[in-house]
Amino acid sequence: MAHRTNLIMQTLSSLPLVIRLEHLLQTLDSCFAHSLKKHLEFTKLVEILETKGNKILQNVKTRWISMLNLTKRLMVEYRTLLVKMTLDNPTNQQAKQNYEHLCDLKILLGLACILLLLESMHALIKFT
Repeated sequence: MAHRTNLIMQTLSSLPLVIRLEHLLQTLDSCFAHSLKKHLEFTKLVEILETKGNKILQNVKTRWISMLNLTKRLMVEYRTLLVKMTLDNPTNQQAKQNYEHLCDLKILLGLACILLLLESMHALIKFT
């Protein structure tokens, strides 16, 4: 079962939309993981917007299921990330690109679909 699941995820990982999603998750992580200033600004926004303030996680390429927690975090912190990228947009090219990805309807729908798929697959693996 684990082998078949892994084959499915390898196939999905080659789709252009999933590649864009993984790129977005990677750039969001690198945006906050390497800059204490950006992380503190994110924390201040969390307080203002009254969101959960969960840290953006790093994608572990060797474990496809790690994308489940990443996608959940992105959906929970979506509003805060959108505001942060809007504030950084005029001066930071990476923030501008992240903002465009966060506003892209295909990516948002892809995130919702991937989240449902990953949750189903995770539940199936736990069941077996």
